[in-house]
Amino acid sequence: MIHAIQEAYYLQAHNPSDDGILIGLAEHLELDTEQFHKDLNTTEIQKQLMDEILLSQQLGAQGFPGLILKEEKSLRVIRIDYSDAEMILQQIHG
Repeated sequence: MIHAIQEAYYLQAHNPSDDGILIGLAEHLELDTEQFHKDLNTTEIQKQLMDEILLSQQLGAQGFPGLILKEEKSLRVIRIDYSDAEMILQQIHG
């Protein structure tokens, strides 16, 4: 599903926050779309989504995609420069 969402977003310019898009992707993947639709909007799933959004805000992550390095109990945002892989590696390796 993650691959399908990314492909729909990047290659087809579909909005992954649209329930209809997600349900269509689930159908394409031959998932139980009725169950998927029911689960998608549960309080538990909405809480998980809000927790993820809050975490990204607390980390200062901006934009998508992002790169966040987890080391034991700490997290830090890695700045991305698509034309300079060395800069990214220097941040990762310290």
